[in-house]
Amino acid sequence: MKINYFQTMGWSILSLTLIACGQEDTLSQSQIPFSVISVIQGNTRMPQLDTTGAGAFVNDDINTLFFQNGNGELEQTFNYQYGKTYYWYELELPQSVEGLKVSACYPPVDTENPKYYQWDVTNSQLPTSDFLAPQATVLQQNAASQVNLKFKHLMHLFKVKLEADETSVIPSTLDTAILTLSQWKPTAILNLFTAEVQKVTGAPSQQSQTGHQGLFILPPQETGDIQLKVQIGHRTSTFNLSDIRIENKPISQLESGKTLTLTIKVSKETFCITGQDISGWENQGEANGEIIL
Repeated sequence: MKINYFQTMGWSILSLTLIACGQEDTLSQSQIPFSVISVIQGNTRMPQLDTTGAGAFVNDDINTLFFQNGNGELEQTFNYQYGKTYYWYELELPQSVEGLKVSACYPPVDTENPKYYQWDVTNSQLPTSDFLAPQATVLQQNAASQVNLKFKHLMHLFKVKLEADETSVIPSTLDTAILTLSQWKPTAILNLFTAEVQKVTGAPSQQSQTGHQGLFILPPQETGDIQLKVQIGHRTSTFNLSDIRIENKPISQLESGKTLTLTIKVSKETFCITGQDISGWENQGEANGEIIL
């Protein structure tokens, strides 16, 4: 995936373009090209993109498209590969679908039930833990048209940043810090027609990262018993996410498509939260803290 940088922040936008090659009413399905034009704007995080998530789909990237009828029933799925030319007949849709709508997702998936798709962020076989999907949009069958699909993140991004006080602790001390997030549910049940997380499930999970910064992608869920443990050398400190407060209100829910950032200041004496902010994909806040070593 080629990386292109944008200043604009927000949802990813995919334009689905159906282009006629002359007078529309005289064309058969075999003469009407089916093409997708897309752009991924800032704060869409994928493995091949920079830390802000800026970039664009290019040739050979694949989206899965879902075509449904007006009753919300799946008519067809289609893996669209950028750089190829497709025609309406290749979609193998029924001759006339009443209330035709299209949605999509990235990464591409293989499912016969887009209304109930399980996404386990701890699955090491996944190309990314993040998941992008737009709500379904009305589409005119066998005609030249353009449909904009606004992608959004269905997962939540939890960021941890450690900052040395630079008096009693120097920044390089934090390079070996171990950040462990535990007691969270790993599997999201997704509706890929409505771009919603219907529920989360699975045995409590934990993930660990090393360094002064950690990025954890997990399904949206209640903070409940979720804990962050910070270990530096022989000292550890544990923070309960349910104790984090934004504008003097506790954070009870990690929301879909948002980022919670926890900044922790580390000194010889303390581990202390100094910043709490929900931001990033969409702004949910920031929390600060401090750690005493």
